[in-house]
Amino acid sequence: MKHYAFDPTMAPPGKTVLSVWCEADYVFWKRLRTQADAYEAAKERVADQIIGALNARYPGLRSKVETVDVATPITYERYTGNWRGAFAGWSMSMRKMYMMTGEE
Repeated sequence: MKHYAFDPTMAPPGKTVLSVWCEADYVFWKRLRTQADAYEAAKERVADQIIGALNARYPGLRSKVETVDVATPITYERYTGNWRGAFAGWSMSMRKMYMMTGEE
């Protein structure tokens, strides 16, 4: 979770952006994307669950949410072309380094 209160370019005065990142099953979202209504409904459920969890921790948050956008792995795949919608397919990790070098 990242709170963008530090960046005045992210929202108008008196507002802010809260970004929450979760792991997601690419195959699930890819299959669901073929059914537009079901895909949108699933995104709404995800948003509701996340807002509910945040509201439990920060009472009153739900009533202050004005806009929600749920990006799935399919969203990232469509906009970036990254394999299986990897949101940070370019970021390096120890696992990726080992895969590239063949070491373990």
